[in-house]
Amino acid sequence: MQQGDTIIKEHLRIKKLDKLGNINAPWFREVSGVNESPTLFEKGEMASKSFTAVNFQNEFPTHIRYSLLNDTIIANVSNKSMSITYEFVKTVKN
Repeated sequence: MQQGDTIIKEHLRIKKLDKLGNINAPWFREVSGVNESPTLFEKGEMASKSFTAVNFQNEFPTHIRYSLLNDTIIANVSNKSMSITYEFVKTVKN
């Protein structure tokens, strides 16, 4: 981090949108803490160490891709005209 950087805190929940216990209900990613109300993202592509979540109705981002690389989670948020990458490094608390 450098002086002048902005710190963003958000929460990610992975949940089913089904109140009836349907095991085939789709999974969604719910992102909160950035906007006034949570934003839902549907499951997109999945691989062994990455997944993409999409919401084409959201202005930005429409895609969130999470990738695991050693002790780092790389999150790339994007739409058709812009892309921003964040790196989250695992730390050990003393």
